[in-house]
Amino acid sequence: TEIGGVSIDDYVEDAALAARALGRPLVVGHSMGGLLAQRLAALDLVEAAALITPAPPRGITVMTWELAVRQLKYLPAIFASRPVQPSREDVRALVMNRVPPQDQDEVIDRLVADSGRAGRELSITGVPVDASRVHCPLLVIGASDDKFIPAKTVARIATRYGVAVRVMAGHGHMVVLEPGWQELAGLVADWFAGIPSDAANHPVAP
Repeated sequence: TEIGGVSIDDYVEDAALAARALGRPLVVGHSMGGLLAQRLAALDLVEAAALITPAPPRGITVMTWELAVRQLKYLPAIFASRPVQPSREDVRALVMNRVPPQDQDEVIDRLVADSGRAGRELSITGVPVDASRVHCPLLVIGASDDKFIPAKTVARIATRYGVAVRVMAGHGHMVVLEPGWQELAGLVADWFAGIPSDAANHPVAP
C-alpha cells in the first residue's frame, strides 16, 4: 500500500505484532505514536505506556484554529488518501517552535511524507479507543508551548483515562528533540522504574 493510503489500524497492526513478539513491553509513544500506544493498551498488549504530547482518541478533537487554517491546503491529499508532505513553514510553526532555529533544517530534512488517510482519521473522523479496556499504568505528558497538540488537549486525554497530566514547561510538540529533553527522559525512566510490578523487567519498545 502506498503511504498515503495507510490507516491508523495498519500502524496499530504493525505495533501489535512487535508488542506480542516482545512480550508486553513498556511503550513510549510520541504524537501519533502516543495514540498507537493507547490502542495497544486497550488491546492489553503492553505492561505500561508513556504518552508524550499524544494524539487524542475520538471524542477529543485535535483541531485548533491555527491547525485548521494550515491544514486547508492539504485537504485534497487527505481526502484522496495521498501522501502528505507539510511545508517547511508549517512544520516550523506547528511542531518546531521550540526547536532551536539552527537545528530545525536538519530535523525537517529527515522528515518523510505521511499518510493522508491516517491524517484524515486523526483530525476529522477520529480514532476510537475503548478507555474502559485500558487497565495498565499510563503516564501522560503535555508541553506548555505545544501548538500542534496543546497541553489542554493532552489534559483531556489524561482525564479520559483517569490519570493526571504532567506538563513540560517551556517546551513544544517536539519536546523529545528540544534542549532539555534529558529531563523528559529522566521523568519517563523514573516513572517506569517506580511501577509496582515486574514491568520494569520488560523490554522497552520505541
